[in-house]
Amino acid sequence: MECRIVSLDDQTWRIEEFDAKDSVYLYLLAGDRSALLLDTGFGQIDVPAAVTALTCLPLTVVHSHGHFDHIGGDRSFEAVYLHPADRPLYDLHRARLSQPGSARVLDLTDGQLFDLGGRTLEVLHVPGHSPGSVCLLDRERRWLFTGDTCCKADVLLCLEYSGTVTEYAASIAKLQARRDAFDCTWPSHHTVPVDPSILDQFARAARRVLDGAPLQPYETPFGTFRRLAQDDIGIVCTEETAR
Repeated sequence: MECRIVSLDDQTWRIEEFDAKDSVYLYLLAGDRSALLLDTGFGQIDVPAAVTALTCLPLTVVHSHGHFDHIGGDRSFEAVYLHPADRPLYDLHRARLSQPGSARVLDLTDGQLFDLGGRTLEVLHVPGHSPGSVCLLDRERRWLFTGDTCCKADVLLCLEYSGTVTEYAASIAKLQARRDAFDCTWPSHHTVPVDPSILDQFARAARRVLDGAPLQPYETPFGTFRRLAQDDIGIVCTEETAR
């Protein structure tokens, strides 16, 4: 896979790992004293080299969630933070990656703060796409890094360990309750940045699913599931999670 680095400002970079079929965004956020890397990607690029080319500050690695395309580069780091609700998912996907070496996994908690020096990141636990999914609120820049929780695309509630639409709707409501704290969102895939109004689309879609709106069969690389479309986004779920 290829690597592309995009500067968001003089202390923030998006590291894109991509090929003709897939892509994921990692975010490197620097303060005055330390830096934080959000996710490690598929593990097919030299993430440490990309990071050290941008900053020499002490680094903390945090995961938005435990899926393979976000944890693949963990073997290059001594320790990573992950919400404990995603540990079974993380262990499953690490085993499937069949890569030597393993980072020490530290618990990430809702409300946890990472003080980078003049830059504070707040952890928001948002179960749905996975039980331990989190967003990072960059308080000073008024940015929300959302992982796979609310890209300008479908949210997948159809995978192993995915939560229900009810759980996901509660997470969206939690983010909506903090709307006065951020002006844009930075997801891990697709269009960037995304206006916070995307949360309203996901809230409406979740309500429609819970109210019994018809779902259409939908083919994905992971199997055939059911989908409800809403404006720019959709919710893909199973019979079990559509509740």
